[in-house]
Amino acid sequence: ELWLFDGNTRVYLNNEFGIDFDQRKSLIVGIAMGFAIIQTIFSIDEDAIFIVPKSLTMGSLALGSTRWQTMVKV
Repeated sequence: ELWLFDGNTRVYLNNEFGIDFDQRKSLIVGIAMGFAIIQTIFSIDEDAIFIVPKSLTMGSLALGSTRWQTMVKV
């Protein structure tokens, strides 16, 4: 806090960006919800990646696609 916000985060946000108490609470809740939803996003992504049949993945790789191209396009 000393290094990033000159020792007082509340005063720094109010002076630099004009963010008052209500906006600050919304910002904190938004950041917290962003971290909370990461687990759900990774779970859905993992299910989507591993549900693709192995034959399609192997065929894409056999045709010269990279692993990244296979994951994104297949």
